[in-house]
Amino acid sequence: MIDTDWEESFGDEQVAFRRDARTWKRIPPRVRAMITLRLELLRDLRRDIAGSAAVGAMPPIVIDPAGWDPRTIGGFVWARASMMSIEERTVFSCEIPASTLYCVRDEELLRAIVVHEFAHAMFFQQYAVDTSDAGAPSIVLSGENPNDPDEDRRTLVDPALWFSPRDTAGFVFHNDARFEPAMSIFAEEWYRADLPIVPTNLDWPNEHARVAIAACVLEHARLLRGGLPPA
Repeated sequence: MIDTDWEESFGDEQVAFRRDARTWKRIPPRVRAMITLRLELLRDLRRDIAGSAAVGAMPPIVIDPAGWDPRTIGGFVWARASMMSIEERTVFSCEIPASTLYCVRDEELLRAIVVHEFAHAMFFQQYAVDTSDAGAPSIVLSGENPNDPDEDRRTLVDPALWFSPRDTAGFVFHNDARFEPAMSIFAEEWYRADLPIVPTNLDWPNEHARVAIAACVLEHARLLRGGLPPA
């Protein structure tokens, strides 16, 4: 059920745009340039988060070149945990719309968004490990609605057990007041500028026979399940 020979990479290819040239061309050059710069920042953030966390393997990040329509589920979704195929394996990942890179100007807040979604990915990886170790033939997953606080929290690991003190202290939820400037930028500079928007998609595949999890994540998940404090 779990492929354990998977090792996450810190390489730039692990943080990349989803291929969609038509959508990308609809974004003005000035905005594209800023998003591209923020992509480089995102790569640095992922590397730094992993370097200071209890595990050195963080999920790959995929950038959707469009903005996500907040009207779809009645609120903003700045990013989401998901799954993707990479190197012929199914892995847990993080998806971020280009509008988040453009609208969230606060670097610490962008970092906190990434940590939040990584915490979801770690939760589902922990669940996959526990399910596999219990002998289940497949992994049945259900996603989270970030605009439902109870459901959102239900599918998060305790950040203190996985991430650095800095990232634990800065942990953020989707309804945090710090998002208000980004919401205003989205309304004025993305939505009213008629930049590409797609419905927010929170669908998850319901069942997977096999997933790939990095060895260090597998080991840490089992360590925590045994009730032992992290080193």
